[in-house]
Parts: sequence; C-alpha cells; structure tokens
Amino acid sequence: MKSAQLLIFVFLQLYTGVASFAQPNWVDKSNGVNGGEVSSLALNGANLYAGTNGGGIFLLADGTTQWARLSNGFDSGNAAFVYAIGVNGANVFVGTGNGVYFSTNGGNLWSKANINNSDSDIRSILISGSTIY
Repeated sequence: MKSAQLLIFVFLQLYTGVASFAQPNWVDKSNGVNGGEVSSLALNGANLYAGTNGGGIFLLADGTTQWARLSNGFDSGNAAFVYAIGVNGANVFVGTGNGVYFSTNGGNLWSKANINNSDSDIRSILISGSTIY
C-alpha cells in the first residue's frame, strides 16, 4: 500500500512540475496593432514585426511600448494582407496578397519586388544567407 502511495506521490510531483514548467509567460504587446488579426511575426534583435490580415505591417521597436504602422510605399488593397515576414538585418521582406514587398531600411520605405507572379498571394518567405525563397 505504501509503495502505491509513494508511486502516486512521485507521479503527481513530476506531473505538476512538468505542467508548471511548460506554461508560457505571455506578455500583452497588442497596444496599437489594428486593422485585422495578426497573421505573421518576425523578430530582428529587439524589434518585433507583425503582419496583419488587412492592416499592413507594424513594428514594435526596441524600447518602445506602442506599435507603429509601416505603410510608406505599400499599395492599398491586397498588399495590406501581410502573410509572411522575413528579416535579414535592415532588409525586411513581406509576402502579401499582392506579391512581395521589401524594405532596405527596417520598414520605413517599401518597394514592390519585380519577380515572376508578382501579383500572387505569397504565404511564406525564407531567408538563407543572401537567398530568399
């Protein structure tokens, strides 16, 4: 009987220890993101980028508490649907409902990439060295 109680005690200690360890500590950083649900995130150092479904792309810069919308150079309409974000230093690439846009200055000014199927939905981006997929 004592061995069964000991086994249950050990199981409960391990179970509750693992369960409490696995709990994430969420921090609300949604102040200022508007215009749709967040569909993509990218972290570059301490800067956090958020792509939205219909609201464009936002930046929570290091040391700030308010999101800033980065829309200079974005077309209206489908480009506001940001499905994917890839970051490599100051270069930011976003897959939108209207092709790929890129910025060479952290998102302050955007240009549309001149690639095949440039008006297609781009749902994912991967950067490996100097190659973008």
